[in-house]
Amino acid sequence: MRVEEVSHRLLKFLAEKSGRGLLEEACSTLNLNPSPAMRAILTLEREGLVKVHQREVKLFKLTPEGLEYASAGLPERR
Repeated sequence: MRVEEVSHRLLKFLAEKSGRGLLEEACSTLNLNPSPAMRAILTLEREGLVKVHQREVKLFKLTPEGLEYASAGLPERR
């Protein structure tokens, strides 16, 4: 899919969302991969059609060992 086509789809998506949206939501709704979607968004930003706000999010999750300890308890407590 060309950048122009992705850009057009993203603009329509934002118009339907009152002008605001998240990359993940747009990709999910429009069935787009994040990399080409982000390229299109940055192109739209350079053209002055959108403004991008970035924030850093740190996620953490349990490893298989952590899952085991969460359910059975820590070894030193057993």
